Amino acid sequence: MPNTAQLRRQDVGLAGNGGQFAAHALSAAEVSLTVDPYADWSEGEVREIAVADILDQWEGGDLHLVREYLNAKAGDLADQLGYQDDEYSEDEIREEISLVEATIANLDMTSTRSKWEALLTVKRLDPHYEEVLRSIRELGFVRPAAAARSGGNVEFSDGNHRLAAAIDLGRDGIPIEMVPYGQRVMRDHWLTEADPIPLSNTAPDGEAHHPEW
Repeated sequence: MPNTAQLRRQDVGLAGNGGQFAAHALSAAEVSLTVDPYADWSEGEVREIAVADILDQWEGGDLHLVREYLNAKAGDLADQLGYQDDEYSEDEIREEISLVEATIANLDMTSTRSKWEALLTVKRLDPHYEEVLRSIRELGFVRPAAAARSGGNVEFSDGNHRLAAAIDLGRDGIPIEMVPYGQRVMRDHWLTEADPIPLSNTAPDGEAHHPEW
């Protein structure tokens, strides 16, 4: 596959007047579709990836079946009704069911961002999410999320709760390690006692919030 410089020489061409692009130059969108920005991302390498890029462009294993996942979550919550639960009241469970049902109703399977928004909305309902949120707020990312290549594309393969926390804490980027397809980041390689992974953006701490998507 030609690199960006080769594309410019072969397909774009330069006009003779001061190096301006000719009228038939490739647009930025066409170049981005032609050149794989992650072609040199090797397994085991950790990169900081912009959250906005993930939400707009990346697919993920859970996104393919997000509607089924949401329906299963609604069913699990419904099964909890009528059972004694010291952690959640019946009213709280009903509120979560209503939230999941509204998320399903607003889901647009043709929009990558809509699928991510739906998936992460429900991930925030998981009991251990507050612990993930608190850990990242206080310590930073001590374990990266994971990406893998599938059919020539890079997909988000592990770390949905960390991605949701990055959004809620106002982080611009999230550390992601490239791993073999079907594998998660090895837990014994990234210990909870490890130093936080340095990122270019040190977003403000404080209370979690849900920015505009």
